[in-house]
Amino acid sequence: MKRSLKILPLIGILLIQVQVFAQTDITGSGGTISAQYSDSPSGEDISKVIDNQSATKYLTFHSSGWIQYQNTSSVVVNKYTVTSANDAPTRDPLNWTFEGSTNGTTWVTLDTRSNEDFPNRYQTREFTFTNLTAYQYYRLQMSNNSGSILQLAEWEIFTATTVGADITDFSGGAISDQYNVTGNEGNAKVIDNNTYSKYLTFHATTWLQFQGANSSTVTSYSVTSANDYPDRDPKSWTFEGSNNGSSWTTLHTVSNHSFINRFQKSNFSFSNSTAYTYYRLNITANNGASITQMAEWEIFGTGSGSIPGPAAPTSLSINNVSGNQNIVSWTDNATSETRYRLERSTNGSSWSLLHNLPANTSQYRDTGLTGGQTLYYRVRAENATANSGYSNTANITTVANDYPATWQEHWDEHVQLVSRKYTDSHVGIYFDDDMDDSINWMDTTVSRAWAYTKQLYGGFSDPRLYAIFHQDKYGGGNPSTYIDSKRDYRNAICVGSSGSWATNTGWNLNATIHEIGHIVEGGARGVKGSPAFGIWGDSKWCEIYQYDLYYAVGWTTEATNYYNGAMSTSDSYPRANTYWFRDWFYPIWSNYGHGQVLANYFDLLYQYFPQQNAIYARSMNFGEFVHFWSGAAGVNLKELATDAFGWSTTYEDQFNQARIDFPFTYDESAALMTTARKGMMVDSSVLQVDSLQVELDQSIEIYPNPVQDKVVKIRNNSKNPKMFVEIYDALGMKVYAGIVEQSASIDLNKQSKGVYFVVCYKGNLRSTKKIVLP
Repeated sequence: MKRSLKILPLIGILLIQVQVFAQTDITGSGGTISAQYSDSPSGEDISKVIDNQSATKYLTFHSSGWIQYQNTSSVVVNKYTVTSANDAPTRDPLNWTFEGSTNGTTWVTLDTRSNEDFPNRYQTREFTFTNLTAYQYYRLQMSNNSGSILQLAEWEIFTATTVGADITDFSGGAISDQYNVTGNEGNAKVIDNNTYSKYLTFHATTWLQFQGANSSTVTSYSVTSANDYPDRDPKSWTFEGSNNGSSWTTLHTVSNHSFINRFQKSNFSFSNSTAYTYYRLNITANNGASITQMAEWEIFGTGSGSIPGPAAPTSLSINNVSGNQNIVSWTDNATSETRYRLERSTNGSSWSLLHNLPANTSQYRDTGLTGGQTLYYRVRAENATANSGYSNTANITTVANDYPATWQEHWDEHVQLVSRKYTDSHVGIYFDDDMDDSINWMDTTVSRAWAYTKQLYGGFSDPRLYAIFHQDKYGGGNPSTYIDSKRDYRNAICVGSSGSWATNTGWNLNATIHEIGHIVEGGARGVKGSPAFGIWGDSKWCEIYQYDLYYAVGWTTEATNYYNGAMSTSDSYPRANTYWFRDWFYPIWSNYGHGQVLANYFDLLYQYFPQQNAIYARSMNFGEFVHFWSGAAGVNLKELATDAFGWSTTYEDQFNQARIDFPFTYDESAALMTTARKGMMVDSSVLQVDSLQVELDQSIEIYPNPVQDKVVKIRNNSKNPKMFVEIYDALGMKVYAGIVEQSASIDLNKQSKGVYFVVCYKGNLRSTKKIVLP
């Protein structure tokens, strides 16, 4: 990361005059939207077609008509999208022309479409074409499928906008600010390419100035919010250019901008053809604090400049914290690295890549090792210009990786010397002196639970779990992961009770498995922390984790009991009488893959959520929470969240921003919890999860999937094969109902392609399976 503005010795220099191209939706640039007709109902006017919300729509009581967008300037367009609305497919556009004009009167046809189909509601379709001419006006001339109403949810128009290199990376530049702030939160931090450092000044307004070694033509920039205190964020500013540092030209103005998240990068673009040497961000207002702060300021343009190769990391050291983990640390000296290459060797001469790590990394946990290994490490920084030299080489030998006979507690109020009672390849069970040594249900129960947990969520470095049990002390439980020093870098749970530990029922079992659930949320996929803990607390996550585990390993009595209790449990967050299990987690688990959907969530978290040195960098907001679970399920769960928790404008803003910041996608049309599908949910007193439920799930075959020729084949292999079957589309509309005796072929040729749900009822039991029609 950049720590000073001195020019380091160049290992290599890349001369830059770069342009890359990013698609930009011009309907968000402040132009004017209009329509041929003004007969729209209230709340369904033409403005809704460019509000970036597929849940709203534009509607006119005509079978054909045009909509028009006048941009603030002429731009070259080569792509647009059309999104279908919420209902009535016969109102969808069927045929249209996409046209351009320089004056709003004379039109040129750029693209023609006929017999287009939108099989799903809220479906976005993309259309591209060749065009090299800039127009200020664009028009969509449409006719619908049938009837007298035309509607669509969204219309986006995309142009290629030139975006250059970040000129703050060029050698010879200088950063300054109005108050000459230096030090750990000085002005240099705003261009150090490190989101986790920041510039801070004790003033409500300020300016930041970048002087390049050469002039550059800038057409965009970004501002990134800092780690805390949203009231310190910039709110209003001007972006200015100058060739002498005293006479300034305003290139872009922002008023009342809001950063929804910490570490959020907001991008801004504008038209400009003049090269300037100086660029200034003149912050005229923040969100109300007497302090202003921001993490990063990037300036993108074209021009000649050089980016130096990165400086080499130094002071590499290794800490062997257990028989299966080395922590490798180094000093990050680089100013422009794009990644680090960490290498490992068993002999100090033959090296292999261990991991490519992001910029600004200074620590790595090498896990999954065995005791008695001697390993060597080295690291270097890299960018497109050159690679740095290697750091120093360091080596270490891992300690033995055996269960100790005794373990001295040294965490929180725990000070007992506990003794090893049982071990296998999965668990080590430890008792304090007051535990009854004849109790042994933990041996197999905890071992089976941990084995399933590893199978679903990953190995957690050490394949073993240390489970400590106390009698008449330390009421309750607490966990720790291999990432924490607190329990000697071991996956461990401690559970204490003043009652009898004789049986593996009730509190004894639930408290034990509950603590394992915390290990999952705090260390899955090798990243420390639980970004959603502030949302689900202690712990709505563990409820679905425990239920899934009981169900998956075949503990049917425990699963039934736990299900019945969880279904009737309400909470006060995020609103009174919230039923987290009944209305959120159980529908997701039941309909989107059981344990796999839970594991998918942690996969997405690992892949996308901000982290530094394998530690999650911040907490998750509610909109992000819904977005990540939508990604895990593969469908948009906003409607389910609305029913379960309520939905505010804040949640909506967070959700929309999350979809920008974390660009994984999911089926927009398959929201589960419409009124029809909610009617399928049954009370806990009716649905009992037991061996009969497992038998039903396993006995039903639905094939082929995806379905061929839209004929669904169902076979029930149970001894009593008669069952009632319903099929729902992704919006919860019932498309079939009937009785199946052993096997049946159901013709769905009249249905649109997409996702459907086959629901099989047998007595008080229900089994749901997802199919895809071509």
